Amino acid sequence: MTSQALPHRERRTILLAHAAFVLTGVVVTMLGPLIPILIARWTISDAAAGGLFTAQFTGSTLGTVLSSFLIPRRGFRVVLALSLFWMAIGIMALALATWPAGVGAVFLYGIGFGIAIPTANLLVSRMYPENDAGPLNLLNMSWGIGAIAGPIAISALVGEYRISIFFWMLAALLVGCGLAVATSSIRKDVPGPEKTGSEPSIADRSGKLNWQLAALFGFLFFIYVGTENAFSGWIASYAKRLGDAGSMWALTPSFFWLTLVGGRGFAPLALRRFSSRTIASAGLVLACVGTITLIASDHLRTTVLSALIAGLGFASVYPIMISGLSRHFGDQAHRIAGFTFALAGMGGAVLPWVVGFVADKTGSLRLGLIVPLAGAITMLVLQPAEGRNIE
Repeated sequence: MTSQALPHRERRTILLAHAAFVLTGVVVTMLGPLIPILIARWTISDAAAGGLFTAQFTGSTLGTVLSSFLIPRRGFRVVLALSLFWMAIGIMALALATWPAGVGAVFLYGIGFGIAIPTANLLVSRMYPENDAGPLNLLNMSWGIGAIAGPIAISALVGEYRISIFFWMLAALLVGCGLAVATSSIRKDVPGPEKTGSEPSIADRSGKLNWQLAALFGFLFFIYVGTENAFSGWIASYAKRLGDAGSMWALTPSFFWLTLVGGRGFAPLALRRFSSRTIASAGLVLACVGTITLIASDHLRTTVLSALIAGLGFASVYPIMISGLSRHFGDQAHRIAGFTFALAGMGGAVLPWVVGFVADKTGSLRLGLIVPLAGAITMLVLQPAEGRNIE
């Protein structure tokens, strides 16, 4: 079934889900280019600024847990609308907050997008019961559009007073989209039993859950999400401190997200010719090269190049990890999914903070960026270990 076969009112809901995901992409990734502005506004240290990432991803982890309770009770549509309102409240609070109340505002909108991401994915999946991956890929491409567009908007409104316009406009769009979602309609809004009869996984055939492999996946998710966000979250601050004129520094995260999203679009073609482990290892090598280039960078153009290289490197890694989780654990994947994604959220909360802590203690953000480099190297080293565990 394609979107053309859906009733008109449900096609409208699909479009609203895409609009919600564009806005969610802006919200999830806006903290990176906002960090230099918030440091100046609140006169805080790098370590304190790193704590904002901790607040954001702690909130998103809580939101993900909340979504599993809310969706069966209120349905996808109401929960998605609630998440959009929740993000809007957090962003309005951030526009008005002083330090340290801003930490609470970031935590609040983190809860919102933590609810929105699984809810929108499950909503679209529910509307295409044949489990076609195409609609979900398109939905997450919409998230990528938001991730790219957010730094562009911040760069255009980078002045101390004009940045408030960004907050209020984004909050207004979230409220408007939330109202539209709340008044839309879909079939089977409340989830029912999952389908069965799929090809048994390695874990299903053995009858036992490989907790050693589960722990390895959990650690990889922790490192990946932390590493990606440590790089993307601090690159704008690093670019600004190079001293280049203008507001181009705020655009640097957009280059990262541009190649990350584009790389995920081309990854299925590469996977037809090469194994997933080969693609992931090659991507991690590129991520290391991009991070080393960033650490060595003394000019904005080199920083942009490092963002492009690292984004392309990270592009295939997370989808391959998700696929591997499903392939290795099959119907038992739900037993470790909460554990795994909670660790992923913790990685996003911890590693960007460590970057700020190291930068604050050493007086050098360049040294702080050794943290994502260490993360990429760690994942590269653990690739063969994953292979040995599944044989």
